Amino acid sequence: MPQGTVSALYRYPVKSMAGEQLEALELGPKGVPGDRAWAVRDEERGGIRGGKRVPELMRCSARYIDAPPPEGSIPAEITLPDGSR
Repeated sequence: MPQGTVSALYRYPVKSMAGEQLEALELGPKGVPGDRAWAVRDEERGGIRGGKRVPELMRCSARYIDAPPPEGSIPAEITLPDGSR
């Protein structure tokens, strides 16, 4: 008996930003490589900020140009709401 169907795969390089749809992805012991590997840090107040405190983040998107390694990460490309990167 089927338990479910996968209709799409996504990876979110930066916490609280839109991610990238993928045709395939690897699943490792720590999950999807590069998923939520980055976050926005508030240098003035300290700490990580997400979409609840900075809703503008959810209008941005992030993607990797190359596949991230199984451990750690590589830089992500961020697209701002105006389309600039």
